[in-house]
Amino acid sequence: MAEPQESGGTPSAAIVPMVAMVLGADTPIGQRVALSLAINGARLALLGRNDDKDTMEQVARRAACLGSPSVDIHELDLASAQQPAGGSQSSEQTPPNENLHMAVETVLSRQGRVDIIVTGHNPCPRPGTTHPAEPSSAVWVRSETPPVTGILLATGSRNPLGLLSRPRFGPSELLKAAGALPGAVLTPADPHNLEPEAGNAYRGDPQRHPSYLVHCFKPFNGETPHQLLSDAWLTPAELFYVRNHLPVPTQLKAEAYRFELSGPGINGSPISISLEELKGGSWGAVSSRQAVLQCAGNRRAEMAAVKLVEGRAPWNHGSIGNALWTGVEVWRLLQKAGLQRTDEEAAAAGVPSSCAPSSCDSACHLVAEGWDFHAEGGKHFEVSIPLGKGMDPTGGVMLAWEMNGAPLLPDHGYPLRLVVPGFVGTRSVKWLKRLSLSPCFVGTRSVKWLKRLSLSASESSSAWQQKDYKILPQAFATLSKADFASMPPIMAMPVQSAILLPEPGSVIDASQVSAVWFRGYAWCGGGLPITRVDISADDGATWAIADVVEREGGGQGSDTAPDPNAPPQVGSKSWSWVKWQLPLQVPPVLRKSGGKWRVCCKAFNINCDSQPGTLASVWNFRGLACNAWHYVDIAVLPAAAG
Repeated sequence: MAEPQESGGTPSAAIVPMVAMVLGADTPIGQRVALSLAINGARLALLGRNDDKDTMEQVARRAACLGSPSVDIHELDLASAQQPAGGSQSSEQTPPNENLHMAVETVLSRQGRVDIIVTGHNPCPRPGTTHPAEPSSAVWVRSETPPVTGILLATGSRNPLGLLSRPRFGPSELLKAAGALPGAVLTPADPHNLEPEAGNAYRGDPQRHPSYLVHCFKPFNGETPHQLLSDAWLTPAELFYVRNHLPVPTQLKAEAYRFELSGPGINGSPISISLEELKGGSWGAVSSRQAVLQCAGNRRAEMAAVKLVEGRAPWNHGSIGNALWTGVEVWRLLQKAGLQRTDEEAAAAGVPSSCAPSSCDSACHLVAEGWDFHAEGGKHFEVSIPLGKGMDPTGGVMLAWEMNGAPLLPDHGYPLRLVVPGFVGTRSVKWLKRLSLSPCFVGTRSVKWLKRLSLSASESSSAWQQKDYKILPQAFATLSKADFASMPPIMAMPVQSAILLPEPGSVIDASQVSAVWFRGYAWCGGGLPITRVDISADDGATWAIADVVEREGGGQGSDTAPDPNAPPQVGSKSWSWVKWQLPLQVPPVLRKSGGKWRVCCKAFNINCDSQPGTLASVWNFRGLACNAWHYVDIAVLPAAAG
């Protein structure tokens, strides 16, 4: 049987268009949500302030151009709608719940149903440490408007495409995405989930930049704006994506900080090491390295267009970043601590005897424990990597205290973190507490707030190791029957690329531009350099080669290789990304008539590995390691006749 065609998120012809009401369609976030819905064929009812009719009409025209079958405008007195419940109201004003009720009734009379209301009012107007209050209008709609099937709160990063594109969606599917369950991504409801929601646990979290695309506040999950990713070679620390699992440990101070190193082969184990000792070179030379970190869930929202996925955050393609890390390489630290290998074993492995793990030692995994703590479960965050990765002088693993030339921010692991280049971001443990050696494989990779490094004799029993960050076979659409013990955890990440600009839903006026610059990033785990990025404007029928404008060792990456398009040497390793760009001419048919323009990209690494063509081929219930061709759909307004 032929495999069903997967179009990267476009709804099939058999899907009945969703009827969506966009509350706050006059706001920037509401406009973006409305256009994203329109580009995928939703029937729209735009609700906005009654004093901004021009903006609403402009959004309606663009939505119609993008392919929405119908667009209605409803002007609301949102000034009165923002009054608290029970507050005083003028007798001349329509109560806000009645105001919304009338709009819903009007849409029902025209469309026969209302599938979902999306509120474009940003629920995170200021940085802070607590959950923002839910928009009062959404609360009223949920409690006062039974005909509405689901409520979706939009923060500018939530992706409604999964709801639109999943075949045969019904009320039950929409309800899964209602309220606190954003987008089409089902937040885990497992009682053993090690991510507490108790309000007081997060009262000490730091303030964050207001430009983050926030997916979750407790714990904080924030995505970097795509424009910034495109503009910056090194992602600014204050907007580098944040994927926390637990509250930020705020009690740590650099001047008093120490972590523990233990396990077989470590002289005097356990030993305590201060940050000052690391900075002073007592445990190895201080060095700096560029490296990308990428969340395992990067592009999860796209997978939701195929089928429901579970995950803490419906990431788009901005949970990735490149930074300059400064610290001490772990292999030097372990060598100084006494971990050695015989000359015979080293020769057989082709590595120096002074820096390779010994097969005589009982340890074969490096376990990292952070200071972030799960109070209810009584556990610190803990994961591991193969010891061979940590002891490889070319593996890039380091203990870092600086990011882009400045001390780590609290969200990124102050005062010390583990950085594991080429591996999934969760292996780079923040707020390091302990490092240990273990004969068993343990957990996720990049630990912040490092507490301990140890060489231990037992495998971690935490859910972060036993269940999280494992790719389930596609036969599993729930977790209940999954045999996690038979599945390896994610380590090195696959080849990846994405289009950063123009963003999905962008509108191009063909009267003003004849060509559009497409820009993005490409990266691969395992230290495998990117050799090429291809772009297609006809769904993969033909491809053009993009220009690599920045790469480590070329462009802004370094001054040692002025040509960023120079092919990397065989055997070389790269932990950073490449930036690419390509101008494409607006197709003549779109210049004449306007409509949707779909463009995709794919990258190749030095081993000639590339990205799968369809989202369906990489879908998994956890929504991890999405690396299918990356598509963007933009709208083209026709050139004026003349």
